[in-house]
Amino acid sequence: MGETLSKLVVGLRLDDWNNDGIDKYKTEIEKFIITVNEYNNREHSNNSNAKGSCKLTFYDDNGEEVVRVFDKVKFSGKAKLLYNDITSAIDEMGQSISEHEKRQVLVEILEKMFR
Repeated sequence: MGETLSKLVVGLRLDDWNNDGIDKYKTEIEKFIITVNEYNNREHSNNSNAKGSCKLTFYDDNGEEVVRVFDKVKFSGKAKLLYNDITSAIDEMGQSISEHEKRQVLVEILEKMFR
């Protein structure tokens, strides 16, 4: 592993190194670390500010985690009607079923849509 890494980073095999090679290796590794950290920070900030997307995680029948990510879209007229119908139906249930049951119904509908 060290031989491969040194060849990739500095362009020299370990046998061909001298003091300049060690300094170059350290400098290049530091650049890699900075690049990786910047990438991770950018990815983290992009994910935490992802206002235009949704992420759902659930478990399938085998207990495997399933993650679905999708972009938010603007509602069409029919989509607004569907949204209003669903929220009205939930509101009409009132206290006859629990909030947990209402949530479970919605989650099962979403799971079915993602299969």
